[in-house]
Formats: sequence, C-alpha cells, structure tokens
Amino acid sequence: MSNQLFDAYFTAPAMREVFSDRGRLQGMLDFEAALARAEAAAGLVPHSAVAAIEAACHAERYDVGALANAIATAGNSAIPLVKALGKVIASGVPEAERYVHLGAT
Repeated sequence: MSNQLFDAYFTAPAMREVFSDRGRLQGMLDFEAALARAEAAAGLVPHSAVAAIEAACHAERYDVGALANAIATAGNSAIPLVKALGKVIASGVPEAERYVHLGAT
C-alpha cells in the first residue's frame, strides 16, 4: 500500500526506507542476528551457528509478498519470519537451524 499523498508531507525519505516492507523485514532479521550473537556470547548457541544465521539475515534473500501472505494467515510476523529464516539457514548449514530464535518466545 502506498502513502504517496502524505509521505512527502509527514516523513523524510530516510524514514520511508526504514518503515518500508524491506526496512521492517531487515529490522526483524537484524534482531535475529543480534539474538544469535548474544546467545553465543552467553554460551547458549555455538559460535559456528552464528555465522550461518548472520549470513541468512539479509532482507533481499526473502520474498516480501510471500511473507506478507504468511503473516496475514499466521496473525503475527514472528512465526512466518522464523520459518523462512530457518529454511534459508537449513539450505546451507542445516545444523544451525535449530538455534534460530532460540528461547525468544
């Protein structure tokens, strides 16, 4: 959905990017990467899993439309995002998938 009528009046271009679909998705992925790093620092997640999680936390790797549809049916954004993130990680480093979103819910 576009806000062309009022975006130019009520917000700056930099903030439109932050609150765009890709910007919001990247923020959620940044959280997942930070969670993995923090849990590794606390000894809950192996450091080897962190690199795989971080590598998967780039918004351009995800289909925003598919995530939007999944979020609409799930009723929240976390479950579909974690599932999509897990699939990306499992395709490269399957053993790291089990550490995604560990203990966050």
